[in-house]
Formats: sequence, structure tokens, C-alpha cells
Amino acid sequence: MNLFEIYHDYFESLATNEANILHSSTNHAFELIAVEEAFGSFRSKFKGDLAMRLLEYSYHPKSDESTVLETMGAFQILHKHSGRESGKEGFIAAMIKAQEVVQNLIHRMVYDSQNGNILFDYSLNKPSDIHVTTLLNAGDINWSGFTCSFVVKPIWDVCLSDEPFPIA
Repeated sequence: MNLFEIYHDYFESLATNEANILHSSTNHAFELIAVEEAFGSFRSKFKGDLAMRLLEYSYHPKSDESTVLETMGAFQILHKHSGRESGKEGFIAAMIKAQEVVQNLIHRMVYDSQNGNILFDYSLNKPSDIHVTTLLNAGDINWSGFTCSFVVKPIWDVCLSDEPFPIA
């Protein structure tokens, strides 16, 4: 199994088992998307009031200028709300529920990391490894919640060499 499969399957499992999301074939509430699609329309995709969007992971050279790449993942938890139907109270309730779900998922991720889950392998253990930002009126303007980004375990070696990589 490769990192892409592990990453996708781990978060699909979270979405399937989180009591507030309950993703299934009949309750479509989870999808893997490219970062460019993160703010796209939700109208036809999600059946319920809560959606989880897993963003494709990325990686970059670690900031300490070592010879490793650090892998970053992210997901969005968004709750549907309507200004016409429920006004400010509905928006606030949606944000509270989205925050609760994000916190549940973070707790689960940290727990899994501390127990050696292959995706994190004991690496998700510092507050600086997790960042949560607010996302208001995404998609078709009726979805708000949070984006959570985090460090994923695989830190790949970067080959630093004076020789170019051979091209066939």
C-alpha cells in the first residue's frame, strides 16, 4: 500500500465512523479533492448537513534545511447553514458543530499517532503540527466550518548530489 492509499483510507474511515459525519454509499459526506477544488460548489455532492473534504497531501523541504521532505495533509469540516431559514443562530450552531467534529478528529488522529498508526507513526505529537483555520461561506455560500492542516509521518529523504538524476 502506498502513502496515497493510506492517507485516503485513513480519513475515509474517520468520516465513516465519526458519529456526526457517518459517510456511507447512501450518505455521501466525504470526498478527496485537489487543493484547487477546496472552495468549489457543494450543491450536488453532499446529502446531509455536514461534509468532510480531504485535501490531497503535499510535501516540502523541512524548514531546518535538513535533507528531508515534510509531508502535510489537510481536511475541511463544513456544516450547511442558511441565512434565510435560520439566520445568525443557524450559522453559529453550524460553526459550533463543525468545531466539535474537527476537535473529535484531531483527538482521534493524536491518539492514533501515539499508538503507532502507519500514517503518523508517533509523529503527530506537538501542537505546532496541527493548524486550524476558519472557512466561511464556502462552496455555494451555505457551507462554513474549518480547515485543519497537519504533519503526516512520512519524511522522505531527499537525494542531494552533484550528479543529475539519470534520465532514460
